[in-house]
Amino acid sequence: MTTALVVDDDQAILDLLEERLLSMGHECRKAQSQTEAEEILEHHVFDYILLDLEIPNRFQGRADIVYGHNLLRKIRQTPGHSRTPVLAITAHGLSSHHLCAETMKLGATDFVGKPFGKDNPLEDKIREALRAKANGKSEASEAPPSKLSPFGGGELVFYEDRVELCGTKICGGRNSSTKWRVLDLLRSQAANGAYRCFPMKDIADRLKLTRPGAVAEAVADLRKECRERMRETAGVDCGDEDIISNQNRGYHLQDWIKVLDGSDEVEQAAAEKRLELSENQKGIIRLLRKHGKRSPRQLSDGLNVLRSVITAEIDKLAAAGLILSEGNGANKVVRLSVAPV
Repeated sequence: MTTALVVDDDQAILDLLEERLLSMGHECRKAQSQTEAEEILEHHVFDYILLDLEIPNRFQGRADIVYGHNLLRKIRQTPGHSRTPVLAITAHGLSSHHLCAETMKLGATDFVGKPFGKDNPLEDKIREALRAKANGKSEASEAPPSKLSPFGGGELVFYEDRVELCGTKICGGRNSSTKWRVLDLLRSQAANGAYRCFPMKDIADRLKLTRPGAVAEAVADLRKECRERMRETAGVDCGDEDIISNQNRGYHLQDWIKVLDGSDEVEQAAAEKRLELSENQKGIIRLLRKHGKRSPRQLSDGLNVLRSVITAEIDKLAAAGLILSEGNGANKVVRLSVAPV
């Protein structure tokens, strides 16, 4: 099923867009800030994105076009979304040539004006963008085979906060989505060491899902993420049956996939020191794992937590030897003292 990410800080607009997309047979996830959208993009790959340019950095913050542009830059840097169509939504009209030129330069596919209607045909713009994307994929599939290497198997590693295929993140952690739960079940092995096969209804029953179709949707989403992310980060052509196969016996992992349990060295170090990490401390570690270095202000903004609270948590992590500080005052940044695996 075609899926979209819709980013707008106006709940009424989000509801309206959701209804319009549902009527097209599309599904969507919604975000109301730059930070929320970035968190969603970490775990999902979308067929297209509707982005209101004037959004806040954090929920209920001050909206500004600069945050829409910053998010657009991040989208183009996110594995799996370098070529995803992004339709920029603006209520300022399309007469500002400077705004249009700047936004297109950052990677927007097209513009849609508010209010939606005859003069701003939302559905036509979406269909046009998807057709262009499909034509692009068709051209890519006809390109010389040397440009993409065939997938030849690899490691599927389960960490607490993510699952990686050949070193590339393909979904979030244990509590992030149905996708992790499906993969966790599919890594089960029979007595002979072969991966077990599960019919769709069996998976739905085991995971207590209300709809068996949710399993097919999760598998389709996983296949899409594997295909897009492996193509972009590793130059590998990963087919739909290369990871999860479904050849009339139900879903199962392919034999050339090696499943491993990953471990986070930072959390292992915390356990060895008998330090129970708070949710804020886990959030700090998560952001440092993602970005490498962050200032206390960036950590405060990223977690939407008071600076004084973040500073106290940084001091505790530093005292335990889990993070290191560099610089002073406004130039201070922190990083993990142990590199994550």
